[in-house]
Amino acid sequence: MNLLLIGLLLWTAITALLALSINGVRRLLGARPRWRRVLWFILATLPLHTFVTVPATLGYLGAHMVHTRRDEAAYRGPLLTSDGAWTTQTRATLKQLDAALTLPTKPAECVALTAADGVALRAFYVPAGAARRPIDAVLVHGLFRGGLELETVGRWLRDLGCDVLLLELRNHGGSARVPASFGPREALDVRAAAAWFDRREGAAQRRLALFGVSLGSVATALAAPDIDRLHWLVLDAPVIDPAATAQRMLAGGPRRAQGRLGFPEPFCSLSLTFLQWWAGVDLAAIRPLDALRQLPPTVRALVIGGGSDDRVSVADVEAAWAAIPVADHAKDLWIAPDAEHGTVWDKAPAEYQRRLQRLMQE
Repeated sequence: MNLLLIGLLLWTAITALLALSINGVRRLLGARPRWRRVLWFILATLPLHTFVTVPATLGYLGAHMVHTRRDEAAYRGPLLTSDGAWTTQTRATLKQLDAALTLPTKPAECVALTAADGVALRAFYVPAGAARRPIDAVLVHGLFRGGLELETVGRWLRDLGCDVLLLELRNHGGSARVPASFGPREALDVRAAAAWFDRREGAAQRRLALFGVSLGSVATALAAPDIDRLHWLVLDAPVIDPAATAQRMLAGGPRRAQGRLGFPEPFCSLSLTFLQWWAGVDLAAIRPLDALRQLPPTVRALVIGGGSDDRVSVADVEAAWAAIPVADHAKDLWIAPDAEHGTVWDKAPAEYQRRLQRLMQE
């Protein structure tokens, strides 16, 4: 709501400045200033700004200004000690990066990828340690995040013997900036990451695991049916209806009282309408469940949700699990009671590792 008011005040100020400037020019030219008309003009534009200009501006920003949050933007990839151990970073340690680099560490390999539509992507490759298994794992982060968000789960999968690739979606981290699509075009990024593993020596004898959280779950789900070597799928906070999730995020949900951005109607719907127009995407047409239903029966899956998630409901998590067309014994559903959106691995790390280990034992 505060953003709406700021936008309205900004556009009203611009209108007032323009009107006053025109009136000032008229006065310099000897014409009589018309202050009352200026006032009425400013008042008359208020409805236009309220219902068109401000929502259109917010929609444009939503489509074109998606990027990694500021406190994660300095991320340059995983750090490995001299003996190959993964030094897990956090937002707090990024602020002390110079101090972290005094450790006997070296950065992970930075991989340059190109999506099918020509978008340049950044990813980070960390090979498995001593416990190597023929498994390649692609991890995909959520909206406004980046490779840093994936470090914890990436390290756990590496400990299970996987070669790990932390993918940074378009508009995030070190990847290129283009209009966001909130799933369909981001799925091209996931396919590019899987194709990078496919080109490596011995890929035909290896299997692939995909992990996606929040927005990453949408991109992962949409890409999964087209990935031939896929054997394991992990979806954390799976978004099954991007339009409804975006509506909840803009409305603010239960956290509006805590100061989270919240748009009342009709501004929420208007802003989403303009966002889709600027981005060239129909959020209602993005259907991750339809993609999940196309998975082969050989896939093994783990679907995770938070009981306190105000963006992805427990019902949505259960729907994602139910859509995966494999026998119940081949897919696992876990709802962590007190976890919020994308925080399950922080709330219950031991259980998270146990679930991953049980899945990867297949």
